[in-house]
Amino acid sequence: MRGRWQLALPRRLILLGAIVFAASAVIVAVSPLGTDLLRPTHADQSPANCASHDFVLTVQKSLTYFSDTATVNYTVLAGNPNASGAGCDVNEVDVSFTTPDGVVHSLGSDLSFPIGTAVSRIGAASYAPSTSAPAFNGWFGYNGVAWVAMAEATGRLLNNPVQDDPWELRKTVSVVRASIVVTALASPPGAVPPGTEVTVTFVQTNDGVGQLESAEVVSPLCSPVPVPATGPNQGDLNGNGLLDPGEGWIFSCTLVVLESTDVPGAGSGPVVGADLVIDRTNDPDATAVVTIPVTTSGDPPSDEPTGDAPPDDPPPAEDPPAEDPPAATPPSEDPPAEEPRDDPAPARPSGLPDAGSGGLLGMSGAEPVAYGAIVMGLLTLGFAVFLRRVAGRGGTRRG
Repeated sequence: MRGRWQLALPRRLILLGAIVFAASAVIVAVSPLGTDLLRPTHADQSPANCASHDFVLTVQKSLTYFSDTATVNYTVLAGNPNASGAGCDVNEVDVSFTTPDGVVHSLGSDLSFPIGTAVSRIGAASYAPSTSAPAFNGWFGYNGVAWVAMAEATGRLLNNPVQDDPWELRKTVSVVRASIVVTALASPPGAVPPGTEVTVTFVQTNDGVGQLESAEVVSPLCSPVPVPATGPNQGDLNGNGLLDPGEGWIFSCTLVVLESTDVPGAGSGPVVGADLVIDRTNDPDATAVVTIPVTTSGDPPSDEPTGDAPPDDPPPAEDPPAEDPPAATPPSEDPPAEEPRDDPAPARPSGLPDAGSGGLLGMSGAEPVAYGAIVMGLLTLGFAVFLRRVAGRGGTRRG
C-alpha cells in the first residue's frame, strides 16, 4: 500500500504543477503586461529612452467676430517640437477638420512627425456662418452665440519598447457672431400735408455678441444725431459708451417733405478688439427705410358726388322708379252734381250704364243723384194719387 502511494506521489506533484502553471498563464494573460503580450504590437521606441510626445495641433481663423455675410477661413497647423527634451516620434497621423455645419474635411493621412518637427501648415477649410448649422454637440455646431469648429489628429506614439501608444488629439475653435439691426419710424405717423416737418427716428440694436464702438447711423436725406445730442445715448443702459449686446441706441433727424418720400438709414460700428466693422456691406440688417406719404393738394375727398347729376336721373346702382298709371278720380271728392232733369237718361246700347269708378254698380259718380231724383218724384206722385182716392171713398155721396 505504501509502495503504491510512493509511486503516485510524483504524478500528483506533476498534476499540481500543471494546474499552477495554467493558473499563472491565465493571470498573466488578463494582466496589462499579458494584454501587451497577446496583442499585435509595435515594439518601437524612437528615439531611445523617449518618454512622451510634444505633438502640437492648432487652428488659425480669419475672424474672431463675424457678420452675417462673412466667410471664416480656417488654417490647421501641426508639428512635433521637442519642447520637453524627451519627446518621441509620432507616426501614422491622420488630420481632419470639421466645420460648424458638420462637414469633415480630410487634411492629411499617414503623416510622420519625427521629434523636432516644427509646427507648419497642414491644410485649410472655410465656412460661411449660418444659423441653420446643427446645434452644438460639444465639439462643433452653433451654440447660439458662436460657431464652433474642430481639428482632430490621431496617430501612434513611439514611446514604448513593448507597444506604441495610440492617441487622439482634438482642438476646437470658435468664431463669435457680431451683428446689428436698424429700424426706423416717422413722427407724425401716416400721411401728412405738403410742407410738413417730419422727425425720423432710427434705432440701432446690437443683436450679436461683440461690443461695438463709435456706433452711428447715416442717411442721404437728413443728418441723424444721437439722442440726446450730448452725453450717453438714451439707449446706453450702462453708460459705458459702447453699444453692448442687447442695447439699442437712438438717433433722429428732421426734414420737410413736399411729396411722398422714402427715408433710408444705415448703421455701423467697429467691433471692439477685432479688425471688423459691422455695416451694410456685411450685414443686410444694418439698413432700414421709412416711407412718409404726403396728401395731394385740394379739398379733401367727401361723400358728395363730384359732378352735378340731372335731377330726374336715379341714383347710381338703383333701378329707375316705374311710372304710375293715370290717376283715377279721387272717390272722396265728387264733382258738382248736375241739376235734376225730367227727361230720363238716354238708353245705353247694353241696357245699363257703363261701369264707373264710384257710386252704385254700373253708375258713374253723377248718375246716382239724377236717378234718385226721378225715383223720388214718381213716389211722390203715386202717393198723392193714393191719398186722393182714399179721400174720395170716405166723402158724402151725391144723389
